[in-house]
Amino acid sequence: MHVSATAYTLLFVLALLSGASFSPASAQPRHSQIVLGFPEERLFSYHYEPADRAVVLEVQKTNPSELEALFHYDENIVRRIFFKDLGGQSTEARLILRDDAIKVMVHSFQEPFRITLDFFDEDYKEGIDPTSSLPLVPIAEGEAPGTTAPATSSETLPTSARAPVATMPTGKRRLMQPDPASIRTPQELVVKLGDTAAGVGQSWKTFPPYVYRIQTSTMKTGKSYEGWVKQNANKALSSSEAMAQYAGQLFDFGHESRALVIYQKVLHEDPSVFDRSAEAIWKLAEIHLGQGSLTLADGYFESL
Repeated sequence: MHVSATAYTLLFVLALLSGASFSPASAQPRHSQIVLGFPEERLFSYHYEPADRAVVLEVQKTNPSELEALFHYDENIVRRIFFKDLGGQSTEARLILRDDAIKVMVHSFQEPFRITLDFFDEDYKEGIDPTSSLPLVPIAEGEAPGTTAPATSSETLPTSARAPVATMPTGKRRLMQPDPASIRTPQELVVKLGDTAAGVGQSWKTFPPYVYRIQTSTMKTGKSYEGWVKQNANKALSSSEAMAQYAGQLFDFGHESRALVIYQKVLHEDPSVFDRSAEAIWKLAEIHLGQGSLTLADGYFESL
């Protein structure tokens, strides 16, 4: 189907559908905390990249699965998180902040060893008890009142203000899908695609008429779609770029869930592909929109 539409209009409609607010001044100061626990002490480093509003955390001798706490995030503070597995030697997590008003503090604690990341607005202040004038610090579930753990390091990015401890945000979102580790051979790829639902996302049927699927090209598979899938499966696994191209072709065939399976594999193995391909980001955004994942779709559309 060939259509003409502007990305701005689509983003505006998407924001309306997701209930987004355009008056941030009325919002309360934001605060969130993420705690990464480990069975033993890990070396780690971090830095802040102002141009991308990115906090980059690298933890030595760690696999991405050990950073599961980062899979849940407060969408009012963190827009997206990218993971990079550095060959089993370390894992890099790149946290993209929602806006410039958010500040970050990084701490490490012992017994057990854990790394905490505190996110808060520049004007965030501790609640004060009017009787005692002491700060009100929310206590995490399962923690006894009055107990504290020894801190081994504390530093703030990009300011030096210290943030209080807080409970995990109530609005949790699952950012990462399960690692598609079962796809290692062309045969496994063909089987996985065969087990995945064909066609476009069901949410396209529920949107108003002015929100519709955009497809800019028509792909032809010849007489047999199944034959095309098998014929190109080996090439698709040759590189991350080839996998992204294969997923894009599945999208053009109108099989969004099958394309998402491949895109997820690319995201786990080499997310930098999306930094080099605006088309891949756009198609991934369209897929999430069709599946009703408005927050994810909005993040990918905005990154364009």
